[in-house]
Amino acid sequence: MRLIDRARVKSAAAQRSSGLTRLLADRDLLATTTHRVRVLRALLEQEGAQQTAVFLRAWKLSKRLRGYRDVLAKTWSEVTCYQPSLQSLQSSTSPSFGQCGVSSAWLIPRLSWHQRLRATYCVGHVIFDDGRRGTSAAHCWVEIGSSTRRLVIDLTFDQLGHPDPRQVLCAPHQRLLDESIDYQSEGRMRFRHLRADDVWQRYKILVDATAVRRDWTAVLTRR
Repeated sequence: MRLIDRARVKSAAAQRSSGLTRLLADRDLLATTTHRVRVLRALLEQEGAQQTAVFLRAWKLSKRLRGYRDVLAKTWSEVTCYQPSLQSLQSSTSPSFGQCGVSSAWLIPRLSWHQRLRATYCVGHVIFDDGRRGTSAAHCWVEIGSSTRRLVIDLTFDQLGHPDPRQVLCAPHQRLLDESIDYQSEGRMRFRHLRADDVWQRYKILVDATAVRRDWTAVLTRR
């Protein structure tokens, strides 16, 4: 191998190692077991440092989202439900049916400050397998960022009737496309604009309902 080629290989290896070191600097993100280091190295080689960082943020955030979902499931009611969905609420097998908008609005202020600045309330449809396995009715979720690396967060994924057993989704948009799950937004709003939306009154009811439960304080304030 020529000297210049060896130098390039050595430089690329050093960059991957440096990227891995930076990603593991926050020990809250991931316990640095040997297996997980191998997984991260593979991600770095396949996806690059930026995309790997997105995956790690999603992993860390998804753990907290499951706690949020547990809190919300105990406070959802007919008054927090999207009113046109009330007629179908009793027959639905999903406890989150009709709660996607209010739950998405509730979530945004509870994201960490840098995520909250880039969070968007989305309204649209979810298309499965290019429409061959159906398209959801109108649905709401949260996205962080606006590039192809944006995160999709759906606290009420289970209401869509997809065979996937997950109740909560938190994944890069491209990764969901690879799974044939396509979140297509038709409207996007920042949190401050929700005051003019019909979700706002239900949002305030949900905030009050979660605030009175002192035993949930640890979950709601965890960062």
